[in-house]
Amino acid sequence: EAFLRRIGYKLQFGYLKPEEYEKIWRQECERMGIPFDPLLLRYVLQRLYASEGMPLVPCHPRDLLNMALDRQRYMGGSGALSPQELEWAWHNYFVQLDFL
Repeated sequence: EAFLRRIGYKLQFGYLKPEEYEKIWRQECERMGIPFDPLLLRYVLQRLYASEGMPLVPCHPRDLLNMALDRQRYMGGSGALSPQELEWAWHNYFVQLDFL
């Protein structure tokens, strides 16, 4: 609660339909200068979201793509992102804090 009080303006967004999520994903790919790969998006939706039962949230495409791209660059890579890079981003974005 104390954390939320520090955020001046709060906007509530509902969960997205897959088509809406894809539109945001495409926009983020274009903004980041990386190619849109429909097979990679399908992998993310079916293998990551569906298997975890995670809802589609508007900020996820930007955050996941940024994390995957940052890691790719750090590792000296370039070009299209791989499923492994997105999976790494996923597991580091949705951290399980088992010790709490």
